[in-house]
Amino acid sequence: MSDIIALKHQFEKTENILIVDWGVSNVCNYACTYCPPRTHAGTYPFMPIEKILAFSQRIVDHYVNDLGKEVYFLYTGGEVTLFKDFITLIKGQKENGNKVSISTNGSRKLKFWETAKKYLFQASLSYHVEFTDLGHFINVINLIKSDVYTHVNIMVHPDYFQDCLDAAYRVLNETDDITIDLQIVLKDFIEPYPYTPQQRKLIIEANKDINSRLKLKRTRDSYRGLMKLKFSDGSEELIKPGDVLTQNMHTWKGWKCYIGLEILVVDINGDIYRSWCGDSEKIGNINDADLEFPQEPHICSKPMCTGGVTDTMVTKIKV
Repeated sequence: MSDIIALKHQFEKTENILIVDWGVSNVCNYACTYCPPRTHAGTYPFMPIEKILAFSQRIVDHYVNDLGKEVYFLYTGGEVTLFKDFITLIKGQKENGNKVSISTNGSRKLKFWETAKKYLFQASLSYHVEFTDLGHFINVINLIKSDVYTHVNIMVHPDYFQDCLDAAYRVLNETDDITIDLQIVLKDFIEPYPYTPQQRKLIIEANKDINSRLKLKRTRDSYRGLMKLKFSDGSEELIKPGDVLTQNMHTWKGWKCYIGLEILVVDINGDIYRSWCGDSEKIGNINDADLEFPQEPHICSKPMCTGGVTDTMVTKIKV
């Protein structure tokens, strides 16, 4: 059997895109059982907007002006849309020529989304079975999808397995021009829940079925998409990032990983890292006058990647 020698993006141009994955607060209106308490404790209020915009410009100066990369700002939480200055932030970023994406639970009222959609490039809406009002969730999708590239993550809780599959198909049937992915969830973002082999099989099959039935109207111009497995015999295979985790393929110890070059993480303290996995040292803090941003890829030292889907969507090459 041929060995995997690389995990790359489907399209080569994606390698030149840096995602700034910025957790601006741990304020959240949900408390999902699979999320660590620190992600929704409300102990870290939102950063001042002035600091966010100032550090954003430093990132642009290094990665765009010096390295020639394209930069997308991905704001997460907690729940980022609860930020009182959220509209001002995304409006300011767009006016500065930056593309803004968010990861959200989609719970804000439709009136809020009427305004937000004017300034967003992309939105990833996550369905959380313990809290999401599915009817409202679908209404939000249908409101923003013509203006905002919209992706839906169905977070599959094993204790509500069939409910999650049913939700995925309802989203498919009642919307169009979006992409959908069913994802396994990790306890405290580290260890996968104990899914049965049959559950993992059904998630993979549902993803393939839903992907074949998507009703896309526009050419997708997103900063991330399918990944490409490259094998030692020269063959290649496209795969959804979530399926890499579902199939337990996320072991890259000793591999060259392009964290810090394709993704940069800012956490709720303003601390800067190459990624969410915690395998590399802290780069610094957004308040630091002097920062040395990564110039080269990182060699992974962990037996299993704990960065979830986000860190999976990064080039990895066997060395």
